[in-house]
Amino acid sequence: MTHMFRLIFALLILVTVSFPASAFTLKQQIAKGTFEYHGVTINPIPLESIYKANKFKGIWTSKKGFLGLRRGLTKDGKLLVKTLSNAGNEGLDVNRYLNNVTIDKKALKGKNISRLELYLTAEFLKFARDIHLGIVDKSRLQADVFKSDKTFDPIITMTFLKKKGLKKTLADLRPQHPQYDALRKAMARTSAPVKRKLIAANLERWRWLPQELGDKHILVNQPAYEVYIYNKGRIVDQRRVIIGKTEHASPQFSDKMTYVEFNPQWNVPQSIAINEYLPKLLKNPNYLKKVGYTLYENWNQGAKELDGRRVKWSKIDPDNPKKFPYRIVQGEGPRNALGQVKFLFPNEHSIYLHDTPSKKLFKSKNRAFSHGCIRVHNPLDFARKIFELDGGIAPNKIDAVVKKGKRRSVILKEPMPIHLTYFTTWVGRGGKVELLKDIYNRDPVILATLQ
Repeated sequence: MTHMFRLIFALLILVTVSFPASAFTLKQQIAKGTFEYHGVTINPIPLESIYKANKFKGIWTSKKGFLGLRRGLTKDGKLLVKTLSNAGNEGLDVNRYLNNVTIDKKALKGKNISRLELYLTAEFLKFARDIHLGIVDKSRLQADVFKSDKTFDPIITMTFLKKKGLKKTLADLRPQHPQYDALRKAMARTSAPVKRKLIAANLERWRWLPQELGDKHILVNQPAYEVYIYNKGRIVDQRRVIIGKTEHASPQFSDKMTYVEFNPQWNVPQSIAINEYLPKLLKNPNYLKKVGYTLYENWNQGAKELDGRRVKWSKIDPDNPKKFPYRIVQGEGPRNALGQVKFLFPNEHSIYLHDTPSKKLFKSKNRAFSHGCIRVHNPLDFARKIFELDGGIAPNKIDAVVKKGKRRSVILKEPMPIHLTYFTTWVGRGGKVELLKDIYNRDPVILATLQ
């Protein structure tokens, strides 16, 4: 017995030496509040509830064996370090994470293990936020480029992490589109610096889109001059489009298509009326009637129709839009600028998809000819594909509706998400990365931030 007591006493001395009374537990480190770790300021207090639910055990670090003598990284801890070390394959700067921290025996000793645990949580949250929202701030984007209003909640993210693990959490935070995964794979296979930078810029663009693009959705890729209809991750329709000229760049944004108008009228946008029609009216006040357009005194419902010959066009200041209150309308018909159909998702940019009487332009390789709206090749076929998925009208009835020549709107049963995007790298068949021309010179802003 005496020998047994001596053994226990020796072990108690060993424990006292190995774990001095001043050593910090994770709970105590959190309670202590903000601290510095390798140049990073960490405030762990908001995470107290997460660690409390985990009984103040480490998520990334562990103490195993007798009295916690064996210390190291958990499975998720090792995966996190590996993931952050390969952040370049996500199109992010590897130097943005871990700050050259070496995780050795010293980092896993005494109070350091609690600090390391909370530091890894801070680095995880930074990376998680980056792959979910992107790192380019809205204030740095061009005026016609818009990010979605996605949010990132650290507590919800940590709760999900605790339940599902790191791999599943990161998969759910990344953009949910086959192209994003394809670009990530391409990045891992590519060593050419210029190509990697371009892929990185476009991975960033995917993060600006809504997290849920919609099981059924429409996606326009402007640099490719293409529009795609997706159904459950699969392309069910692909066709050519014409986009805005460089001086009338088509914007980047997401919305929901709500209705389709057959045999549409064209309300000439004020900017076009002032810049293109006013000079013609100054030369010939009867110009609008000559080309079959109607002039109204304003944009109000029931506005009075005017005779262009009675308007004093010379007194209108082209630099003051308020001096041009008139609405110019082109009626439905084969010569209408919008053609036989337009696809509407009412938005502040006054952008929509539509037909065009200028069919020959679709044969051009570079198709930046419009004032900003998107012109669609064979748009009645496009409409049929949309209504095959939606059912707002039987696709085989569309020709009859158009043939009547009367304006008719068909509301979609369910609004269909539409995304006007701008990707200068696109993964085609066989995993080949296509490098597309940066028509509107939008890549440099992203590249400057990512470097």
